[in-house]
Amino acid sequence: MNVPPTKARFAINVIENCNNQILLIKRSPEAKMQPCRWGFPAGHIEDQETPAECAELERHEEIGDQHTASLIRSFGPMRDTFYGGI
Repeated sequence: MNVPPTKARFAINVIENCNNQILLIKRSPEAKMQPCRWGFPAGHIEDQETPAECAELERHEEIGDQHTASLIRSFGPMRDTFYGGI
């Protein structure tokens, strides 16, 4: 199977609170991908950054430092087929 190279790498957080509610973030109208759409807190993995470091940074940016989070499960990498592997 000929798989195209990965063009971007992202870390995604699925955050659930003690009331079994999932956190979704509304994307900015100026966002390049899916403006004004709802999604999970996520971010582009920078060079020399691990997926776990990226996920933690994004989590702090989206919900702040006053919250605590516990890792329940981690998996990946996964190829995004919805956007053609981008």
